[in-house]
Amino acid sequence: MPQLPPIIHKGELVHLWQITESLDELANIFSDKIPEYIFEYNNKNHRKQLISKHIVLQKLQIDKLIFKNKNGKPLLPNTQYISISHATEFVGIGLSEKPIGIDIETFTPKLQKISKKFIHQNELVFLQENKDFRLLQIWTAKESIYKMFDLPGLSFKNDIKITQLNNQSAKAMLKNEKEISLFFNKLNDDTIICIASI
Repeated sequence: MPQLPPIIHKGELVHLWQITESLDELANIFSDKIPEYIFEYNNKNHRKQLISKHIVLQKLQIDKLIFKNKNGKPLLPNTQYISISHATEFVGIGLSEKPIGIDIETFTPKLQKISKKFIHQNELVFLQENKDFRLLQIWTAKESIYKMFDLPGLSFKNDIKITQLNNQSAKAMLKNEKEISLFFNKLNDDTIICIASI
């Protein structure tokens, strides 16, 4: 499992890994028993992502420390914040002394089909150029903000609004009250990671 250079942004540290191994190879790398829940997934790629996530957490020596709250948000027992994301061939673990949210996504045409569910009218201006890439940015931005806060029922379309957007960064407002900073990094031609921070 190649370790990519970590992303360091405004005090957040994101550990990135690219999955190149088979399921059997990953099982051999993981030094503990593979958690039972992973075998409930039929999709091999998803299973590879989940095993890889546990390997990365193990390498960071926090696999046994993580617990989840009632809404499934991962937490650590100390004052450090954590956010986890995986997509296609990448796994990311974000750690910070302040709230953090990360999201890794690969562009698919499905984003265009569901865009009316997460694009606010004020954000249409951002889609006038590089529409596919901008849709991917907005989706990952809203996902990373959602992961950052434990707010069930949050509306991507109405509660999270992108106010500024360029190729590497963005600003967003959460419920018109809290400003969030966002940073983007391309992992390959159609996959990006977004890091959200206050």
